[in-house]
Order: sequence, then structure tokens, then C-alpha cells
Amino acid sequence: MRNFLNIVERDLKRLWSYKIFIFTNALTFLVQIFIYALILNFLVTGFDYTQFYAAGVAVLTLWSFGMWTAWEIADERSEGVIDYHLTLPFSRTEYVLGRMVGGTLRTMIYSIPLFIIFLFVTGIGSILNLLIVFGLLFLFAFGVTSLGVIIGSFTKEHVKLSFILGLIDAFLIRLSTIYYPIYAMDYWMRFVSVVNPLSYAADATRWGLGLPADSPILISVVFVVIFSLILVGVAIRVYSKRLEGGLAT
Repeated sequence: MRNFLNIVERDLKRLWSYKIFIFTNALTFLVQIFIYALILNFLVTGFDYTQFYAAGVAVLTLWSFGMWTAWEIADERSEGVIDYHLTLPFSRTEYVLGRMVGGTLRTMIYSIPLFIIFLFVTGIGSILNLLIVFGLLFLFAFGVTSLGVIIGSFTKEHVKLSFILGLIDAFLIRLSTIYYPIYAMDYWMRFVSVVNPLSYAADATRWGLGLPADSPILISVVFVVIFSLILVGVAIRVYSKRLEGGLAT
């Protein structure tokens, strides 16, 4: 347990190692909510699109911070940092879990200030519902961080990594309810949206704030839990195997 906590602590100490990334994501978040969403709100009728969009962007920001783990893992592989870590007296399981928990905590710490700003836009309905959603988003962040660990385990080349992450983002973000409700999508887009974890995370966030959501909260909770648990399990297995193989590629 002590070794595990040391690994988590090491990741938390690197909170501000990526200042430009944090700044650009925070700036993008603010621009999308206070400029882009407000403009579109004049074009959308029937509901408050600013609040709908703000909830989606909040989840998207969490996703972006969590997926940054892939870049970190890839960079550490290139620099030989991971090889050094493996010479230290802790098990691979402790190392993998420590990296995932540390990355998740950093993701939440990065996101909390932006979520506070987001709450000023949407308002707060039920405190209990908000706490439930916050716990669910923590679990979602754990799953996203695990996905970043998996991707970073397979390539340390920035060109390949950029292509993979860009492809995933284009597929999952655009075909989710982050930006628009499901009834506004074409039928083929709806098919992807109903199996998209981003849709359920966004819907759960909207539910917690008393906003219209496409999915019942129970379905959103079940889907996010399954998504996160599967990715955590896969990440532990994949990253451990890659460590045993020396992360050669």
C-alpha cells in the first residue's frame, strides 16, 4: 500500500507540469460556454441550449484531461522513465494502479475549477443529485484515464498517437450527445450515440443539474460503471503485459 501511495503522490506532484495544456483546455472551455454556446442559443428553440451545451462541454473537458495520460505514458516510454521506475521495489500491479489513480485524481483536480464556473451557468438543483453525479464523473474519469493508459502503452511515436487520439475523438465526441440531443441526430448517428460512454456521462451530468437528458439516470449510471470497470481491468492487464515485455515498440 505504501508503494502504491508513493506512485500516486508522484503523479500528483506533477500537477502543473503541463501548464500550456491546462491553460489551452481551460480557455477552450470558457470560450465554448460563454461565446459559442450563447451565440447558438439564439438559433436553437425549445430549450436553453447554453445550459445543455455547458454540461456537455464540462464532460468533454474531463475527457480531454483524462486522455492526456496517453501522451504522458508515451513520453515517459521515450525518455526511459518507465524503465527506471521498474527498477524500484514495487510490483507492476502497484505501479499500474498507482498511475491510474494518480492520473484520475489529477484529472479531477484540473476539472473542478472549471466545473465550478460551469455551475454558475447552469445553477444547482439538488445537492444530493449533484454529489451523485460528481461521484459518477470520478468513476468516468477513472475509465477515461485507463483508456489513456491503454493507448499510451502501444505507441510512443507522437504522429501515431496523435492520429489514434484524433480518430477516437472524432468518432466518440461527434457521435454523442455532448453537442446536441439525440432527437436532432440522423438515425445512423443515434445508433452510435446509444453505445457511446460520452453520451451517458453527459446525460448523467444534465440529470444532476435538473436539465433535460436523453437517457434515464439509472441507465446512464449502469453504462458508465460498466465502461469504467471494463477499461480499468483491460488497462491493468495490458499495461502489465507491456511492462513485462519491456515496452519495446
